[in-house]
Amino acid sequence: MNKCPQCPLDFILLYLRGYAFLRYLIPADAESAIKELNEYEISPGHKINVTKSEGNKRLYMGNIIKEKSKDEILVQLQALFPKVTNVFTQEDINDSNLNRGYAFVDFSDHKSAYEARRECATGNKILFGRQIRNVDWAEQHNHFTEEEINAVKSLHISPVPESITEEMLRKHFEPFGTIEKVVKIKEFAFVHMGTREEANKAKDKAGKTIDGIE
Repeated sequence: MNKCPQCPLDFILLYLRGYAFLRYLIPADAESAIKELNEYEISPGHKINVTKSEGNKRLYMGNIIKEKSKDEILVQLQALFPKVTNVFTQEDINDSNLNRGYAFVDFSDHKSAYEARRECATGNKILFGRQIRNVDWAEQHNHFTEEEINAVKSLHISPVPESITEEMLRKHFEPFGTIEKVVKIKEFAFVHMGTREEANKAKDKAGKTIDGIE
């Protein structure tokens, strides 16, 4: 079935998770396909959603050894993924000589980032003797610099035991300022404070034990 036979395709990449990527040679044809095919009933009772891909080139990668520097991480990631162009890390909240156990990784193009994300999903990509985990798309800004990363007002907490809930994290950090949001993802969490000053205060003064759990 081809609802847009007059539109030449560069390639069709099918992915066995219920979605696919299609790239058109002519941008106007892609726009036409979105209008024609969005909400199209591809089979009885099943409609497809068609949207424009933004072409993200940045990935979040977790389970990074904290003792490794940005340059060391960059060299090793480029050995695994030759299309890596840059790496951004953040200082650990308790020790400026350590990173926070994750990195934002830039690729030269969307296809390379997509392929790296898919390869990491198989669980066989090892960095400094550790499996790279929790790989996913990261929010990308046009002018995303090291200074901007270090100016964020959120705290990265890792590792976080399974028994610790988002509400427990919120109560733990509330004494240090306004809590805008708490997000827990598997063994780590992000606590978004109201200001950079509040984030620094929480970083310096918050204890490492929550309800008796370290």
